[in-house]
Amino acid sequence: MADPLDRRLIIRNVVSNLASGAAGALLAVALPPFLVRLLDRDTYSVWALLLQIGGYTGLVNFGLQTAVGRFTAHTDARNDVIQRNQIVSTAVALLSGSAVISIFAIFALSGMLPLFFPAIPASLLANAKIALILVGSSLALGLPFSVLNGVFVGLQRNEIPAMIIIVGRLSTALGLVLAAAWGKGLVVMGAIFGGINILSYSALLFAIKHYVPNLLISKQLVNSQSFRELMDYCTSLSVWNFAMLLVSGLDLVLVARFDFSAVGGFAIASSLLTLLVGAQSAILSVILPAGAALDAQGDRKRLMGLLLNTTRWNLLLLGIITGLYCVLKPILLNGYVGHDYASKISPILSVLLLATVIRLSMLPFNLLAMGAGDHRRIILGPLAEGFSNILASTFLGWKFGAIGVAWGTVLGGAVGVAFHLGLNLPRSSRLGVSLQVFTTQAFSPGIIAVLPLLLLLVLEGAAVRLFGEHVWESPVMAGVMFGAFAWKMLLLPNEREYVLSKIGVVYPRRH
Repeated sequence: MADPLDRRLIIRNVVSNLASGAAGALLAVALPPFLVRLLDRDTYSVWALLLQIGGYTGLVNFGLQTAVGRFTAHTDARNDVIQRNQIVSTAVALLSGSAVISIFAIFALSGMLPLFFPAIPASLLANAKIALILVGSSLALGLPFSVLNGVFVGLQRNEIPAMIIIVGRLSTALGLVLAAAWGKGLVVMGAIFGGINILSYSALLFAIKHYVPNLLISKQLVNSQSFRELMDYCTSLSVWNFAMLLVSGLDLVLVARFDFSAVGGFAIASSLLTLLVGAQSAILSVILPAGAALDAQGDRKRLMGLLLNTTRWNLLLLGIITGLYCVLKPILLNGYVGHDYASKISPILSVLLLATVIRLSMLPFNLLAMGAGDHRRIILGPLAEGFSNILASTFLGWKFGAIGVAWGTVLGGAVGVAFHLGLNLPRSSRLGVSLQVFTTQAFSPGIIAVLPLLLLLVLEGAAVRLFGEHVWESPVMAGVMFGAFAWKMLLLPNEREYVLSKIGVVYPRRH
């Protein structure tokens, strides 16, 4: 087996994940500017809401895709093909049952749309019900196929499912734009979305047979031991997924309930953040199988180093992205969706970005804890975040509408980070790092570096400008402060030397 921290392998998987994430961003980020101009506001709002509801089928994945990736990496490190096939077969059987239950649930939800969302225009209601069935059922059918994706991730062959995702997302984007341009409406858009999903599942099945010929999926391999191992691992992941539903999965539903006129703008703001979340997750997700392999090899020293380094780099990247957003926001939003939408999106987007940076600050810890098998020890953080988020978002959404829902997400994210630092990390013994080492060498320097940008997001979300009409001054000042802090506090001496060498500056060595 290759070294799990082999640089070429990691870079290949990062590039593959970024490419597939970029394809996903095409649907989430590049598609809305076309749809908001081709569809009326109510139709676009309903379409965004249907995608959100259909996406709930992913909750009954129970974290099995992640579990299969982890167990595949673990068994591959021990050359145990038999156990891998048993795990995969059992996971497919479980998710096939989940798919059937999900399809029944989608049909039931389609009939209750007017009960949950009475603000949906009557003229769109019938087509919305059919489109929800098409979208939701196709996503539910993909549940057992997600296991195959997990196998490729565990084998660190991310480029294979990435290609399938790229082709599928590009095809979906083109089909939806053409349907909207030709005035075909929600039903045809739902059929295009669902049909291309099914074709993608077929391509994934063909790929697994070609690239992993020794993978055997059979009902005879389904066994109680594999079931117990998966359930033991996935119990905490299921709790995690439920917590993530409370964190962000219900935001658009709450907005639709309390402030339906803002659904389109909130959906666009949320979709823009999928670019950040998707890119960050794509880059960092490669450390989960690496963490699993290092845990299997008992290499605690390299596991701790991986956690500290990825935490620093993660916060550095979050700061760079936030700084670019703060400086370029006036130009980007107006060009993206036009002035009308931009004026409504801007404060919501700033608050949601603040919440996202807070939440993603602990992403390396979460991934490595899951990879190393400490997942059961960290579930209190997501639960605390989820419940505080839904309570705050519901109350603030009822009082202030869409912007209140966004601020509720910020409060939930802060609670989640506090629980991770105060409770979960000290209990994660397999990672081999103490709270003091983690905070002093990685987390605290990163937070201090990005703090000027976070404060700027707070002010923008509250519609406060530090320099009146000079909209460029405060973002540039915050960006300069971030750069100075990051250079001094986030980068290690050898990393600063490397950066300077790349730009032709001789770094003075200390003797």
